Amino acid sequence: MGQAQDGMHLVENIGDVAKLQVADESRLAYVTQTTLSIDDARIIVNALEARFPNITGPRRDDICYATQNRQNAVKQLANECDLVI
Repeated sequence: MGQAQDGMHLVENIGDVAKLQVADESRLAYVTQTTLSIDDARIIVNALEARFPNITGPRRDDICYATQNRQNAVKQLANECDLVI
């Protein structure tokens, strides 16, 4: 975002999707942060696609699977113990 501020919007949650104001809804695309979990990214992408049906996403999955694997492991641990640090 520091390199191309014009025409870029940071969306951190689905509330941000509702607040988006764009000049031309037919010319939208999104990318996701590579360290964002697939679960978190999917919620936001679903909201973007619901609001902007013609939005274009990346040609390949851009989520870091090493990060996702660690996050899945923490979810599993959380179900098996009282506290994860």
